Amino acid sequence: MKTALKWMLWLLATIGKLTAQYDPSFEQVLRDYINEDISSLDKTRRDQIVANWPGTRTMDGIRSIVQELLKPTGDERRSRTFQLLERSEVPRDQIVPYLLEGAEANRNHPELLGRYMFLFCEFPQDNRILSFLSPLLDNKEIPNRDRAPDPREERVNESPRRVCDGAHGTIIQILEKRGEMKPGDPGYGDPGGEATILKREHNIAQLKQRLIQSGYYAPANTNPPSVSPPPQGNSPSKRTKTGYPTTGLPRDGVNDPNPQTNGSDAQPSVRNTNWFLWVFVSIVTVSLMVLLIVKRSTTRSTRK
Repeated sequence: MKTALKWMLWLLATIGKLTAQYDPSFEQVLRDYINEDISSLDKTRRDQIVANWPGTRTMDGIRSIVQELLKPTGDERRSRTFQLLERSEVPRDQIVPYLLEGAEANRNHPELLGRYMFLFCEFPQDNRILSFLSPLLDNKEIPNRDRAPDPREERVNESPRRVCDGAHGTIIQILEKRGEMKPGDPGYGDPGGEATILKREHNIAQLKQRLIQSGYYAPANTNPPSVSPPPQGNSPSKRTKTGYPTTGLPRDGVNDPNPQTNGSDAQPSVRNTNWFLWVFVSIVTVSLMVLLIVKRSTTRSTRK
């Protein structure tokens, strides 16, 4: 009986850990922050809202912030959520592994992977992000292949943006923030603005060489990538350096790769329902019922 009791207590503790994933007060804090920002110019009051929110110091708060930033929405909610992320007191060494875990789980979902890329730009000093992004320079998949182009996006004589193009732009931003790269350097190109695949491939090949020489990237093929001469001609850029459309910019040059807000944009790995938790609770419930039935049967046999 004591063993069964210990087992039940362990199950309850595990369920508690699973349910403590998001901060329940995040939505109210975000609404209060937005309303205060719109109705008042008093920065002190906005600061107080953030200071009073325990989520600025917990991973539950970070999970809530990231979940909001992964949604295909923009405008004030996204820009204010970014402000909450920037003011979080959670150490970077805890946030970055969480982001990398989510990005790894969405390698097969380019749209959501692209949203993780602009989150990575907030943590340029972490080499683990460069190690994750570098192999994506070989990913030629096209996100939003079936999405109708936004009329505000420039599509004249322009090849579709691929995952590798987004990875190139993100790496360029990170290296530029670190002071390790600047416009005009080999491989820099015009991130987000190069119209042709040929130009992009040339820039990506040069960037790969730079990453290998810097020790950020160790590809399986030890031969350095070949770099063909850059094609001639320029195309005006209306995209950010991550290589995604500028429609729905959340804030200062970091964009939402898929700004549509209608129901057609499904998020494969951003779930509102924790199915793992439901399955786990169901198993626990069935197990407890079996234990009770066995115990009753044993008690009846003993009486007889």
